[in-house]
Amino acid sequence: MTPARGAAGALAGRLAAGAGAGASLWLSFGVLALVDPARVTRVGALPGWPWLTAAVGLGAALTAALRLTPRERAPLAVLGLLWLPWLPWRVPGAFLMWEGPLEALVWTSALLGVAWASRARLPQVAWPHLRPALRPVAAGVLSALIFAASWLVVRERVPSGDEPHYLVIAQSLLRDHDVRIENNHQQHDYLAYFDGVLKPDFMQRGTDGQIYSIHAPGASAVVAPAFLLAGYPGAVVTVILLAAVGMALVWQAGFLVSGSSAAAWFGWAAITSAAPIVLHGFTIYPDPLGAAAAMAGVLGLVWLEMSPGVAPGPWRWWATGTALALLPWLHTRFALVAGVLGLAVALRLVQRPGGWRDALRLLAVPLVSAAGWFTYFLLIYGTPNPAAPYGRRPEGGVSFIPGGLAGLFTDQQFGIGPNAPVLLAGVLALAALARRRPRLAAELLLTFVPYLMVASSYPMWWGGNSAPARFAVVVLPLLAVPLAASWASASVAGRAALMAALALSAAVTAALVGVDHGAFMYNGRDGYSLLLDWVTRTADLTLALPSVHRDGPATALADFVVWSLAAVLMAALATLAQRVARPGVARLVTWTAVPAALMLGTTITWAERERAVLTPSSSQMWLLRRWTPAAQPLVVQLSPARRLTAAELPARLDLGTTVRGPLRPSNNPFLTIPELPAGDYDVFVEGHAVLSGTAVVRLGRQELVLDTWDLEGRASGFSGFVLHLPVDAHSITVTGDDAARAAIRRMTLKPRTLAPARGLPPALKAARYGPVAVYALDDNAWFEPGAQWVRGEVAAAMVVAADTGAAPVVRLRAGPVANVVTVTAGEWRREVPLAPGDTVDVALPAEALAPAVLSIASRGGFRPSEHTPGNGDVRWLGVYVTWPGAPPAR
Repeated sequence: MTPARGAAGALAGRLAAGAGAGASLWLSFGVLALVDPARVTRVGALPGWPWLTAAVGLGAALTAALRLTPRERAPLAVLGLLWLPWLPWRVPGAFLMWEGPLEALVWTSALLGVAWASRARLPQVAWPHLRPALRPVAAGVLSALIFAASWLVVRERVPSGDEPHYLVIAQSLLRDHDVRIENNHQQHDYLAYFDGVLKPDFMQRGTDGQIYSIHAPGASAVVAPAFLLAGYPGAVVTVILLAAVGMALVWQAGFLVSGSSAAAWFGWAAITSAAPIVLHGFTIYPDPLGAAAAMAGVLGLVWLEMSPGVAPGPWRWWATGTALALLPWLHTRFALVAGVLGLAVALRLVQRPGGWRDALRLLAVPLVSAAGWFTYFLLIYGTPNPAAPYGRRPEGGVSFIPGGLAGLFTDQQFGIGPNAPVLLAGVLALAALARRRPRLAAELLLTFVPYLMVASSYPMWWGGNSAPARFAVVVLPLLAVPLAASWASASVAGRAALMAALALSAAVTAALVGVDHGAFMYNGRDGYSLLLDWVTRTADLTLALPSVHRDGPATALADFVVWSLAAVLMAALATLAQRVARPGVARLVTWTAVPAALMLGTTITWAERERAVLTPSSSQMWLLRRWTPAAQPLVVQLSPARRLTAAELPARLDLGTTVRGPLRPSNNPFLTIPELPAGDYDVFVEGHAVLSGTAVVRLGRQELVLDTWDLEGRASGFSGFVLHLPVDAHSITVTGDDAARAAIRRMTLKPRTLAPARGLPPALKAARYGPVAVYALDDNAWFEPGAQWVRGEVAAAMVVAADTGAAPVVRLRAGPVANVVTVTAGEWRREVPLAPGDTVDVALPAEALAPAVLSIASRGGFRPSEHTPGNGDVRWLGVYVTWPGAPPAR
């Protein structure tokens, strides 16, 4: 081949790769929906042809200008996944997953892959040179920033779960100098950080008849000083700083075992990016504090392994012993971690010349602490048994271990593997460490495995209302040691695999934190991961990954085996391609092996499901929310392929109850649709030729009725009813009486007209009050029959839709304290001073009605429990809002 022909071929390859990437970008701006699962018929809308031309030209120009080599542009092959849902013929169900939010992961993988393959040509960044002693400090500082940033993003959702109970103990320590919490609950001390009624969490009263929390006091004592100074934020900062200290120890342990800063940084990044670590790095739980304390013991083991001839200062063992002594006070189950690590370090110390003195220094504080720990239970419960707070309730047992271990490792909602795959790589790396450092690996295994067995023996291995794998957090950081060792000795292919696992873990964590301010952090025990349900709307990935709560441990383990075999098969094919195939083919196989394993595993596990794995209703809702006719005018049908007009697209949609998520009871609603955009929808009914009964419409998370439909005498098909939504709805639910349930088989909506997007949040709840329907855009008002209570010292945003001919009036009534209420809508504004118990009517002008946003702000507030003896209502209330003509409040 002549040089000219070779150069022309290289240029052609670059242009083709860039053009394909540009076309993939064009497809990414399209929207797609499944309308016929049987034939896999889809409808979609794409940007116009000029945008395709521009995207293809831009992509080709960029790859040509960057002069990407075949190796550097090979990662762009993964963009071919974005074409699979758009193929104009019938396609396998697994092809349809590559749309929606999952597209972002495909693009991120491709661009990071190109950057990694081109790293030798990228400008070299002059990183600040840090002395070795400062590198773990830098790791700790970076960890603190990550944890703090995550807390700032999700702070509206915390504290939750058991966090308030730990804070109540801290308040008892500070105010009463004891751990008797009954009076603190009676005084509602927790209202400073928890909005609601919090009952004492206990099972067994003490011998003095007092209530002591079932939760250990250690974490509360640790955060108490900062809580005294700065309240709940101070407690959070304490946890963040101590968890960051633990991550500094992670870096140091990784560096000692590998001798490489790069390996130490990889081990640190693997732990610090993992969802169980990040999502607990700011919570008032004992687990992040326990992880930091346990890492002190792990660092001692690693130091003794790697520095056998070096004599440290005595302070090291005093500090290590103190950290281990704290563990049982944080949680009873941590006592096993403290015992194993303390014994392992002590055994190593006594084998060194003169090491018995260091062993005594190590064990001095833990022995005193253990005596105090057992005495604590003896004084309160009359027995030194640490299980005494649980009373006679049977907690845990060997029979729970198989299911608990299966859940901790494989469960899609709470397991380590699905939420942090890089940590599974760390478990495998322990086997590799055993070949080089058998004693160290054995010590880490003896810390890791027995503890997880104990944690799994509790019938709450998922940790209650908390982020994934909370009960495992205390031992997960030790996996940085085998991960760092594996990175230091891994081949280029091995490091690429580790980086892929790290990138996927980081992506999961970013989604759990970043999407809707942590909306997916906490799951219920329904067997369906909120994150998996979100990443793609056409194919139900929650049915593909293991779930202990949904299917039981045996099926979950079987699914895990399927996924493992799919991964092994694709890895073997990639390895074989590297050895026997041409370089171009080998690179293509390598970069597509992971998505191929994902589609293979998904297809196999789906085959065992009795439920539908393709969900047209949810995909159609996704299209409705994203489709803008002006920006996506090219409307098509796929399988069979033909062009559609923009007016035809809504008519092809048939919005029914989604089949995703937990199975509903037999008396399920006629219609349940989440996230319905604003607009008018025709209501269609399938059932008896002549309908009967009554149906009621509810919006969002409450029981009040938005609309009532009298079905008596109406014909099946188009019912004649129209659902009108002036604002996007959190969800719509339609139920009915016995007559309606007997007459109706299925109910669907067809879009008539869609309102233009206005950037407003969806209505979380709505109710009809006489002549008006009120849609709440936030949680700043409690909806009650006949009225709303607006919270004190906040503004409640709502949309008010009035019946034709109605002249809405909002009636404001003060509570037992004076208040000033401000009512606004756009340029219109009314400020209403109210004396205690006063009532004032405010007529709403047309510009304050739908689609305008009406704001009612209360300057002051009160708690009914503080003004009426015996009233247990602790809500912070502002102003009572009614609508004349509405039914009286009950």
